[in-house]
Amino acid sequence: MLKEIVPGLDGHIFSAIFIAMGVVGCTAPNPGADTDGTSGSGGGTDDCRVGAEGCSCTTDGRCETGLSCEGGVCVPPDDGTGGPGTCGDGILDDGEECDQGENNANDAICKEDCTLGVCGDGFVGPGEACDDGNMIDDDECRMDCTLPSCGDGVVQPMEECDDANDVDTDACTNLCKVAQCGDGIIQEGVEACDDGNMIDGDACSNSCEVQPVCGDGKQEQGELCYAPPNGVQTGERPVDLVLAEISGDEHLDLIVLHHQAPNDETGVLRILPGDGVGGLTMGLSLSSGGMEPTALAAGDIDGDGRADLVAVHAGSKDLSYLLGTGMAAAPFAAPYLSSAHDHPLRDVAVTGPSPDGKADTAYVQRPTIAGPPGTVTLHEGQDTSCYSGEGCTVAVLCTPFPFQAGDGPSHLAFATLEGESIARIVVGRTGSPGITVLEPASYMIGEPCHQVLAARNLDEAPNDVATGDLWGDGNDEIVASAGGEVVVLTIDPVGKAIQELFAVAVPNAPGGLSIGDLDGDGDNDIVVTELTGDAIAIILNNGDATFASPVELPVTGLRPSKVVIGDLNGDGLPDIITSNATTNGASIFLSNP
Repeated sequence: MLKEIVPGLDGHIFSAIFIAMGVVGCTAPNPGADTDGTSGSGGGTDDCRVGAEGCSCTTDGRCETGLSCEGGVCVPPDDGTGGPGTCGDGILDDGEECDQGENNANDAICKEDCTLGVCGDGFVGPGEACDDGNMIDDDECRMDCTLPSCGDGVVQPMEECDDANDVDTDACTNLCKVAQCGDGIIQEGVEACDDGNMIDGDACSNSCEVQPVCGDGKQEQGELCYAPPNGVQTGERPVDLVLAEISGDEHLDLIVLHHQAPNDETGVLRILPGDGVGGLTMGLSLSSGGMEPTALAAGDIDGDGRADLVAVHAGSKDLSYLLGTGMAAAPFAAPYLSSAHDHPLRDVAVTGPSPDGKADTAYVQRPTIAGPPGTVTLHEGQDTSCYSGEGCTVAVLCTPFPFQAGDGPSHLAFATLEGESIARIVVGRTGSPGITVLEPASYMIGEPCHQVLAARNLDEAPNDVATGDLWGDGNDEIVASAGGEVVVLTIDPVGKAIQELFAVAVPNAPGGLSIGDLDGDGDNDIVVTELTGDAIAIILNNGDATFASPVELPVTGLRPSKVVIGDLNGDGLPDIITSNATTNGASIFLSNP
């Protein structure tokens, strides 16, 4: 065929045929590729990207990454079998980060695509706790492919806080909870305590402040702690009581004045010596020196350093002095009776030591409230010999202060003001209900010893009056139990007035009063008996010219009438003793810090 087409090529027929066969039998490595390195259709076949697999190498013999130039064509490396390498054959070829053959796995070091596993690729690989395929730090898998945990510094949805530390006493606990009172963890610098609850009154308050706890042996400020009362029988119809050290052992003793029946019998003083640890024993019984006793007071009348007693009587209308001897076997001398008076004596009060070292005595006498006017008399303290009737008599140079008819003076107390040594007499009126304060007058012979400094009416007649410095300013305030209230009043000596500060409601008919610091905070408090409630009510001083609501403590007997405060058990803390009129005894409340 070629011979006919190309005449004159006889001698070259074989060569032509061979060339033709070569053209027909030889193809490029990439059929249809442009092997001439040109672009477009002219002079070659379809385009092939220079340097790509199966395509021409570049003019300087280079190929794309992972390919080599063999015979001018870019081919993959040989895998050892005469063909190109593949991922998963266990041989690290060009372009592969790793190849562990059949061990390739997406949860292994080398993944199925022969790339190394990394955090954030979406596969949980070795050393990773999680991998969510993103680089967000505050979701369920952190940026370093660790699970979120308390203390990692990232606040997760289930955490209230996270401060990246393991300190449990700061503002964020080890459970990544915001620290708060009641969580059982004491937050440093913020909480004084934390007992894991919000119960108040259990040593740690619901605001995580330390609260005093009774019974731990420590007296804390504001802590009111008394053991249940002990009852002791003292004798028939107790009408008054005092605490005094009378036997020389430095332990307070209890002296109770009894009104024996019938009314014309002599009053009896029962002495109950204290043992210094809160116990009382029944001791001597002495005559009060008069009939139908109504009140009892104690103080150093003769200035010898020993406690003396003064008792007043309604039946015999007299006043008796019993001077202390300091001897346990016979603690008092025989009663010295002042001259008889015109009317029954109702109450008596004794001052602290006067400038001469001797306590003064004031007493009130009056008939029935509707009868003639009552009077208040002051006896100045005298030497011991005066009360024996041998050396002198107790003389009253000035005259008693006369009240108006119907005033009904009934209760007495002494009050002092800052910087003054002269005590004023506070009188509770039950006829025309109110308070009158008397101050010393001229002391002229035949003239009243006192004059009215101030007076104030009350809504109800007082059952008792007491005085004491409630605000710590050196001035005594007046406390009166009247109606259903305890009324606190202050004396204004300049304005010559009595000002009512406030009243505290008491549940059951307030009676006898006493004043002292009962909770150890340095402020005097008030205790009052409840005549119909068979209890005492303690009214704590808040220290800011206000008082708390009463705290009631039941007594052991019935109808507590009088109350005194003193340290019976020697712990330096005040104890409380009441006389219980109906059950013929006393209740003893010992401090129990």
